[in-house]
Amino acid sequence: MKWNWSRKKQKIWPLNLFYIVFTIVMCAATLFLYLYAETQRIQAKETSELMAERVNMMQEISLNFKLAMNTYSLHYTDQELNEALQKMDNYNSPDYADNAQYMLKMISYIVNGNSVISDVCFARDGQNLLSKTGLSDRDRAMVKKEIERYEPSRLYQVSEVYDNQSIMASKTRVLLTREIFSVKNMEKTGYMIYFMDFPALVKIMEGNRPPADKGIGLFVINDSQLICDQVGNSVSEEIWKQAMSFVPGLPSGETVEKTVKAEGKQYVVTMERDPISQWIFCSYYMENAFLEKCIEENLWIIGCMTLICIVMVLIQLRSFWFLNETVYHLKKAMKTMESGNFVELDRKFEKKNDLSDVVAGFNRMSHSLKNVIQENYVQKLKRKETELKMLQFQINPHFLYNTLNLISSLAVLDGDGRIESIADSMAEMFRYNMQSGDTVTAEDEINLIKRYLAIQELRFPKKFQVEYQLDETLLKSRIEKFVLQPVVENIFAHNRAKGKLEIRISLKRESDNVFTLSVWDNGFGIEKEKLAELNQKLEQADIEENQSIGIFNVNSRLKKQAGEIYGLKLYSEYGEWTEAVMTLPVCK
Repeated sequence: MKWNWSRKKQKIWPLNLFYIVFTIVMCAATLFLYLYAETQRIQAKETSELMAERVNMMQEISLNFKLAMNTYSLHYTDQELNEALQKMDNYNSPDYADNAQYMLKMISYIVNGNSVISDVCFARDGQNLLSKTGLSDRDRAMVKKEIERYEPSRLYQVSEVYDNQSIMASKTRVLLTREIFSVKNMEKTGYMIYFMDFPALVKIMEGNRPPADKGIGLFVINDSQLICDQVGNSVSEEIWKQAMSFVPGLPSGETVEKTVKAEGKQYVVTMERDPISQWIFCSYYMENAFLEKCIEENLWIIGCMTLICIVMVLIQLRSFWFLNETVYHLKKAMKTMESGNFVELDRKFEKKNDLSDVVAGFNRMSHSLKNVIQENYVQKLKRKETELKMLQFQINPHFLYNTLNLISSLAVLDGDGRIESIADSMAEMFRYNMQSGDTVTAEDEINLIKRYLAIQELRFPKKFQVEYQLDETLLKSRIEKFVLQPVVENIFAHNRAKGKLEIRISLKRESDNVFTLSVWDNGFGIEKEKLAELNQKLEQADIEENQSIGIFNVNSRLKKQAGEIYGLKLYSEYGEWTEAVMTLPVCK
C-alpha cells in the first residue's frame, strides 16, 4: 500500500530557522564589513585631502606673515634707517624731512615686495606715526590699542580683523606689530607695524572652496572672531560658533579634535593653532557623510549582495520544505504502522532530497515487516486459535466417566430424585459448553461452577462446603470459558483423605482496570519446591505436548486472550491451604 500524502502547510523547524537566520546574518555581516572598509577608505582619503588643504592654507598664511616679519631686520642692517627712526619724533630737526623721506622709501620697498602688506607704520609710544599712505582714525585707534597691549616679552603680536573705515579706500586689515631697538644702546626705539591686507589673505584661504553639500568645510577663527569661512552656510556658521568655545587654552602647534552637533547631525571638527598668526585653522566633516557616499558609490554591490542573500534563503527554504515534508510523512507513516497498517512512502520522496536513502530504507523495512507478519505471525495466530478451540472443548474424561458411573449406579437402584438433579446439571453444563463465542461473563462462569459443585455434592455428601465472596460490579466482566472448573476440579483430585473440605471462591477488584478470580481451599497444600516449579511453568505459559491440562490450560488461555501480564498463579502453605489466583482485565 502506497500513500500519496496531500501537501500541507509545513512549519519551519527551529534548526532550519537557525540556518536561514545564520545565512541572513552572515550576508549582512559581509556587507557591513565591506561597507565599513569602504567607508574607512573614503574617510581616510577625504579627511587626508581636507587636512592637506587646511595645512596648506595655514602654511601659506604663515608664510606671508613670516615674509612681513623678515623685513623687520631692516632697522638693524640699515644704519641710516636706524638713526632716522631715533629722530622721527623731532619735527624741528633740519634733517627731519630727509629722515622721513628715507623711511618712506624703505616702507615702499617693503610694501612693493609683498602683495599682502598694504602699508607699514613706524610708531613711537607717544603715537608719533609715519606711514606711506594716510591712516584713518580707525587705523590710528588700532595702532594705539596694539601698542598699549604689547607686552615686552613678546616677539610680535597680531591684531583682530578690523575695517579701517577710510573715505578714500575702505579696506579690512590685520596688524602685525613688533618692537624695534636702537643698534647703539639696544634701547626700544618704537614699533614697526605692518598693515596686512585682509581680503588678500582671504583670497589665499579660499583657494580651494569645497562644495557646500558634501558635509565638509574649512574655516579660520581667532580668540574672538571669525576670520574666514570657506563654505559660509548655516551649518558651517553653527559649527564655528560652537568651536569658539574650545578656543580658550588651545595650545599652539597642536591638533585637537572635537565633536559638535549642527542641524541634528554629528560633525567632527579638527582644530590647529598657527604659531605665527595665532589663528586657529579648522576643518570639519559630517560623521555619516562618508557612509552615505560609500553607499552611493556601491549601490550595485549592495544590490548584488542583497539579491544573492535572497536567492540563498529561497534555496534553503525550498530545500527545507522538501526535507520537512519528507520527515513529516515519515513520522506520520511510522505512526500509522504503530496501529498495524503497513504503508510505503511515495517514490517521489526517494529522489528529491538528502533523506532519499532513509525513505528507501523505510519502504524496504515496511515491505519486509509486512511479509514477515503475513507469513509468520498471522499463521502463528491461526495455530493459536486452533489450539484455543481445542483446549476449550477438552473435558476431563475422569469427571465424565465418574458422572456416567454414578448415573448408572443410581439407575440400578430404586428411582431417586438425585438422578434427575445430576442429569439437569449435566445437561446445563453441556449446553454451556456448546454456546458460541470464546468469552462469557464472570456470572455465567460462576453459575457453571455451582452446577459442577452440585454434582460433586451428590458424590461427596456433607464432605465439603463452599463460600462465595463476589463483587457484584464485576459479574458482567468478560472472561474465557472454563477457567474456573479445572481449578476447582484440582481440589477434589488432591484432597480426598483430609476432613471436611472448605472452598472459597472470590471475585475481587484490584484496580480500575484489573480484577482477580480466586479459588481457595484448606487442603493439604503444596510443598515449597513443588510450588516454585509449578509457578515457573505457569510463567512460561505455553502448553507442551502431552503436558497435563487443567491449571496450565487455564493459564495459557488467559495469557493468549488478555496478555502476558495476566494469567494464573498459585499460593500455598504446605499442610494448611492452597489458593489459585487468576488476574484478569476488566472488560465488559
